[in-house]
Amino acid sequence: MSKYTNLTREELISRLESLELSAPSSPTSSTSRNLLHSRSPSFPSITISAPSKPPKTIKPPKTFHFAAHPTRHIALMIAYEGWPYSGLAIQADTAQGPVKTVESELLVALEKARLVEAGKGLEGAGYSRCGRTDRGVSGAGQVADLWVRSARRMGDGGAEVVGWREAEEPVVRPKKVEKPEDGEGESEEEKSQVKVLKKPKSQPAASPEATEFAYPRLLNAILPPSIRVLAWSPLPHPPVDPSLSSTKPSLSDPSSANPAASTSSSSDPTTSAYPDPQYLPFNSRFSCAYRHYKYAFHSPPTPSSPPLDIALMSEAAQLLVGEHDFRNFCKLDGSKQIESHKRGVLEAYFEKEGAFGEAREDSSLYVFNLIGTAFLWHQVRHIIAALFLVGARLESPSLISDLLDVGKNPSKPAYQMGEPVPLTLWRCGYTDKGLEWRYGGWDGGAEEEEEMEMENRRKAQEGRESLERVLESQRQEAELKAWQAGNMLRSLRETLGPMPPSSLSIGGNAGGAGGDGQGKGGEETPAVYSIGGGEVVITAKYKPVCDRPKGETPAVVNRKWREMREVKGRWKENARGKPKAGEEV
Repeated sequence: MSKYTNLTREELISRLESLELSAPSSPTSSTSRNLLHSRSPSFPSITISAPSKPPKTIKPPKTFHFAAHPTRHIALMIAYEGWPYSGLAIQADTAQGPVKTVESELLVALEKARLVEAGKGLEGAGYSRCGRTDRGVSGAGQVADLWVRSARRMGDGGAEVVGWREAEEPVVRPKKVEKPEDGEGESEEEKSQVKVLKKPKSQPAASPEATEFAYPRLLNAILPPSIRVLAWSPLPHPPVDPSLSSTKPSLSDPSSANPAASTSSSSDPTTSAYPDPQYLPFNSRFSCAYRHYKYAFHSPPTPSSPPLDIALMSEAAQLLVGEHDFRNFCKLDGSKQIESHKRGVLEAYFEKEGAFGEAREDSSLYVFNLIGTAFLWHQVRHIIAALFLVGARLESPSLISDLLDVGKNPSKPAYQMGEPVPLTLWRCGYTDKGLEWRYGGWDGGAEEEEEMEMENRRKAQEGRESLERVLESQRQEAELKAWQAGNMLRSLRETLGPMPPSSLSIGGNAGGAGGDGQGKGGEETPAVYSIGGGEVVITAKYKPVCDRPKGETPAVVNRKWREMREVKGRWKENARGKPKAGEEV
């Protein structure tokens, strides 16, 4: 029992007052707080902290399996500036590193876009090109064909897909797994197993808008500005020739479907696996009916030179038309082992153009057009060099006939070919292969174009506007740079006046074509003539082309190359059979 139980009210008050007087400070509030704390239950202290974030788990990148995707055979139209590159074709690496070419950049873009299988090169995609251009030479209508990844699926409801094949190794998707709800009537082993329910095959929903990848847009987003894919076309495959069922290349192999990928440069598939052209698949090189080259030049070629005689050049150019042996208009290459140098020229003519292709009579820019079925190495540049000599009146038009006469000139005389920068591969022509160029992903054919021409034309060119803007911007930039360079020349002429007469002669005989390097009275005079691209040759005495030293004939060049190959082969055999240092014989 408590000691305060028997105390009276007055005694309790007296007791509390004595306790208040004995407290150090704030007796009332302090005592009250102490009493409250002594009577309240005690709880353990709790520290609340912000929840810690789990560490981020970096997911490994998804493995892209190219063989799990369908592919199709398409053609690409490619334009490129030649001067930044060491030619069109991919070349082996040198001691200085990789060689930058147009096709090396194209391969990088194709692999980044996952349109071709990485690591297999262009050959692994059955790649073929129409014409190979050299260092500095540009292209405005180069055509290449290859097998690329496709977005289409069989039965997707879109237009009929052509030149298409299923994935080589389709992805096996996991099937739906379910356990039986009721195990009645089954053994314990059966109950413990998981039943795999087969998913019924479902056809894709019909979609009239089923489209393909917009291949030009994909590639142009990766390619450098100096290379552009202008269009693509589906490539239908021909019917199977039953008489060649055992020898016909299989479409499952890109290299066999493309004769250029499995044959040498001098072979012709029309004489081997495909004797009948109607059973030939499309091949950019062998299916081409003609190639159109353009070579631009200025007249006059120098400020002090008279204009070139375009009429004489046109007369000489007409002698090129037809099938001729062009061995004296090319550079010989023994590694090709070309036995026949006969090629066909369909047209050869000159046009007067403005700086950017518009027709302008006041322009000093001319374009030489050469259209033929096929061309030899550096053939166009040798032809324009000979025509420049005719235009400078250093040679007569008969120079062309003399160089085409291999009886009179069995090997090429020494003369300098034209510069590469003014040359471009303008068009590759295909007459009966059904190319239908488009920019976007629309995958319709000619039949749809007749029925819904305007709508399908819009779909086929979807995305073209952005490319137009880019190309027009590049054109304007080039035009402004040309204008600025021209300002220097205009300022010079305004400051110093007209150019005084030069002692240099455009030709040795000012009275007509076929100069002999002699001035009036038989006096020798220097001569200057153009080789294109703003470059000229100045010579103290001009020597006619057919009187110059001649090179080796094609037969001799081919024989020497074969002999050298045999010698190198013996060297390699001896090197393999020779014991290494320290080995016992």
